Amino acid sequence: MAKTLLIAGKEFPGGAAFASASQAFQRNVALTTDAGTGKTEQGKLHLLEWRKHSPVAARSLIVETENLYQKIDEAVLFFDAPWFAGRYPALKTQICAHALDDMITGYMLLTSELLTHFERGGLRLIFVLREIDFTGAGEKQPVYRAGDEALPAAGAGAFRAFAEKIADKLASSRTVSALLIEADALTGDADLSGWLFPYIDALPGVSAGNQKNVRWVKYGAKPGGRFPFLR
Repeated sequence: MAKTLLIAGKEFPGGAAFASASQAFQRNVALTTDAGTGKTEQGKLHLLEWRKHSPVAARSLIVETENLYQKIDEAVLFFDAPWFAGRYPALKTQICAHALDDMITGYMLLTSELLTHFERGGLRLIFVLREIDFTGAGEKQPVYRAGDEALPAAGAGAFRAFAEKIADKLASSRTVSALLIEADALTGDADLSGWLFPYIDALPGVSAGNQKNVRWVKYGAKPGGRFPFLR
């Protein structure tokens, strides 16, 4: 039976490759798009507008996805730092508030609404973080000019800390299962999706409960083993 997947955070068209690749693994997919685009479908993808500053919009994403597919099995909150660096290439006063909504507030509001909505039902909540080596220490990573990385670096740090706290909060839950995934800037969206969903399908069900002391799983890791959630 196909699972229903909500992907939020890397809006269409940016998230199209990741979302489209996930459909090969028996997923019905709803992908967020920026408010005001007017698009509702792209191929087999359903597109849902998301006003990230609004709690009502976060709630509506959940309801609209359930109206499309009658359920939600998985929600991916995707923070792609290289993608955000393209949206916010410099620190400017006039874009700071919007950047906070785009890279921090929206994820928090949607997570809160998901946890409330699925308080009595099963959901796998997946935080996906693709980072840039903002320091330039990694030889194969993109290096940004001084100052250019301030906003996406702040967003990535906030997303990491928030995801870890949520995973810790859910460590004993049998209704919502948290999973933390990290990849570097060289990992393509289709490759990431092609690894992630078979990985998820090999994990125990949500009702089995979460692993204690959950850690970030790096792209390419294999499920199973004694400590599948450790780096």
